[in-house]
Amino acid sequence: MGADLYIQANRAALNKKHSLLNRTPTAGSQAQASTSKPDDLYKEPVFSEAYFRDSYNLSSVLWTCGLSWWRDVLPLLNKDLELTGKSLRRFRNQFASVEQHLPTAEELRAQGGHKKETGLNSLAKLHEYQVKKRQELLAFLDLAIEKGLPIICSL
Repeated sequence: MGADLYIQANRAALNKKHSLLNRTPTAGSQAQASTSKPDDLYKEPVFSEAYFRDSYNLSSVLWTCGLSWWRDVLPLLNKDLELTGKSLRRFRNQFASVEQHLPTAEELRAQGGHKKETGLNSLAKLHEYQVKKRQELLAFLDLAIEKGLPIICSL
């Protein structure tokens, strides 16, 4: 479970582009598919201009900023569950102005989570992920503001 945010106009354009690319495979795409490594399947997705997701768990970017999708965002949505105009700018400014607190190992344990000292599931990797998610959410919000597009929120 998590918060799913969509910029519908961008989503439709990306879906159309994706379906066109999948219809006519090129020699380049066939070569790429044959050289893909199994590890490529586990790479984190890059910033999306159409979709942002924040899980309702200890990896939540809003949690690290002392904010809540229900307490801070839900009241800003219009009747169509969209974040638009002044409300969108207000949330963006609120989110940008708070300091991100990256949890300590002790804080994670107190919340029922734990991380290994090293490796892919380390506290350092979680912190790296949370910092990146903050940058991605800010970019997502800025894009919607710049283009004057509503963000559909499924909270």
